Formats: sequence, structure tokens, C-alpha cells
Amino acid sequence: SQYTSVKDQGNCGSCWAFSTAGMFESVLLKKGISTDLSEQWLVSCNTDGWGCNGGNFANKYYLNPGAVLESCFRYKAADVPCQTGCPYVYIAKSSGNATSVDTIKNAIKTYGAVSCAVIATVYFQAYSGGVFNYDAGGTLNHAVVLVGWDDTLGAAGAWRLKNSWGKSWGESVLMWIEYGCSGVGSGGNYLTY
Repeated sequence: SQYTSVKDQGNCGSCWAFSTAGMFESVLLKKGISTDLSEQWLVSCNTDGWGCNGGNFANKYYLNPGAVLESCFRYKAADVPCQTGCPYVYIAKSSGNATSVDTIKNAIKTYGAVSCAVIATVYFQAYSGGVFNYDAGGTLNHAVVLVGWDDTLGAAGAWRLKNSWGKSWGESVLMWIEYGCSGVGSGGNYLTY
């Protein structure tokens, strides 16, 4: 599994931006490019009205105009005005969908990571290690990155999930979660570079 530095979205409902940026960072990493992309640029500069009150997968912004570096527009965990003038350093080639176990595995193996939704219950929030398999049901309410898998874990295998809640959560921001548990993989998508 390939993933970049630990992220913390703080007190802002910007998981959608962290999911998109974290996925594209892993895609770039697979190409040998280690970088830190600006989630704040997605939060502040999108034209869909998304922000700290939520949003959607933001792949279209990385296709056009492209991704901005963290160093140019640092994360503020707030709905601050768009900072213009940052160069678009990485422009994605295409976007695809992967929602079944096999297509998600193939996308991670081929491109580097998959962005997806999950149901983040109080049980999910309380995760501190091991393989998470408590499927409480509910509404998809959180976006994350899938960066790897292990077919020997849990009942049928588990995803290596990268969250955006800082290194004090889970296994230093990472989680093992059984395939299909809590809707993980829903809306699965990826970018190519």
C-alpha cells in the first residue's frame, strides 16, 4: 500500500477534499512523485458551494484546472476565501469508477488508490487497531482513501483505509476494514496521471 503523509481535517467537514487529494497523492506516488496537495484549495476554490459543511468527490477539479500544492495554500480547517495565483502543478489525465472488490483492487494496483465513501458510526470513530468489522448500517457520511488490501484478514479480506483524522486515530490514521463493512467502497473512484 502506498500513501502519503498523515492528514487531519480538524473541525471542518472537508473529508471529501481529503479523500480526493489523498487519492491523487497516492496516484502520483505510484509514478514516483511524492507531494503534498492543498485540500484548502478544493475547500475554498470549488465552484459547487462545497466547503466545511460537506461536498463531493472533487476529481473534476484535478482534471481541470489541476492540483495546487499545500505549500501555496495551506490548510486552515475553515471556509476561507479562495487564494488565487497558485500554480496547477499536477493535472490528472482521466477519472474512473471502481466499486466492487475486484475493480477497487485493480484500480489500487494499477493507479495507486481509490477514493470512496463509508458509514462513519461511533464505532468507526472509536477504532484503535485490528480489523474493523462492525457493520452498523446507516447513511454514507464520510469520504476516505483505500490504499491497499489483505485477503487473509477478517472473514474475507480487508481494505487498508487512510482516514483524515490525524495520527491519534486508528493505526496512525490507517485502518483495516473488512470488505463491504459499513458501506466501504461506495462511490469508489480514482484518477489517472
